[in-house]
Amino acid sequence: MPLHSSIDTASAEFARNAEAMRALVVELKGKLNSVAGGGGEASRARHTKRGKMLEMAVFEGSNIPKSVDEPGLCGTFSYTSPDWQP
Repeated sequence: MPLHSSIDTASAEFARNAEAMRALVVELKGKLNSVAGGGGEASRARHTKRGKMLEMAVFEGSNIPKSVDEPGLCGTFSYTSPDWQP
């Protein structure tokens, strides 16, 4: 049974929304790539010097489900950040 929709994929509104979503996806991928490195060389060196594992290493090979917060973005935003939205 096919699904029926009232969304007009040829409309200008749909095109604007699709472009906005593509821009958000690009932004999210950029943020994920930036945190995947562990915060820069100095941060990684300081962290490993203390005998701690990097966040990505903790999750690699584990059975912990991965979500937006695990690993990566959980420490990226703060409530005072202009990027944060409830």
